[in-house]
Amino acid sequence: MDSVPHEKMPMNGENDAADATSAQSPGPVSAPRWGDWLPMIFAPVGLLVVAFLFVSSPLVFGALVLGMVMIGGACTYGVVAVIVITRRRIVIPRRMLTLTAGETAALPAIATFRTVPQRLTLTLNVALLINLVLVALFVWTQDGTAQVYGFGAFTEVAAIALIVTNARWAYPRRFIIGEHQALAERSGAWRIIRLNRVLSYIVWIAYIGVAAGLLAVPAMLA
Repeated sequence: MDSVPHEKMPMNGENDAADATSAQSPGPVSAPRWGDWLPMIFAPVGLLVVAFLFVSSPLVFGALVLGMVMIGGACTYGVVAVIVITRRRIVIPRRMLTLTAGETAALPAIATFRTVPQRLTLTLNVALLINLVLVALFVWTQDGTAQVYGFGAFTEVAAIALIVTNARWAYPRRFIIGEHQALAERSGAWRIIRLNRVLSYIVWIAYIGVAAGLLAVPAMLA
């Protein structure tokens, strides 16, 4: 009689391990979507339009009031935000945290810099740095009072957008862990992640310095 080969039946432990592995695996990363890049294109344009409306309409008075309020709160909020974000980036990766299924599934996209909060943060960082350089050039080379008003309005709307975006990028633990893993393993888009973090610190510290200077000058002249 012909011998019939018998299939090797996996043990119960093997089945459990396979099920656990498949349950924890986030699966393959889908192809990038053009929609993920839309904030990179439309965010600066939209902010410029809003800033133009501020300085070319009666809303300019509201912009001035908002600017004074933001200058007063920028130092306190900026310093606290830098301290809290830095502490979370140091402490959270060292903890043995159990991520939810949704957080685990988001890690590949975070490691490859394919989420909207990451890209929008990078866009705003670059826009605010360019804005700061242009203000410095206008003030240094000529009487740029009118231009400073326009750049100030842009700073207001961009800073508000950056605060909202930071709430979705800099604080959640999934972004902290996903970016930390990419940086530690030098995998994914770790260079862009590092650049975005460095630019964020530069923007925070630079605008904290500007706000402190604007508060100090009137006090010195009084």
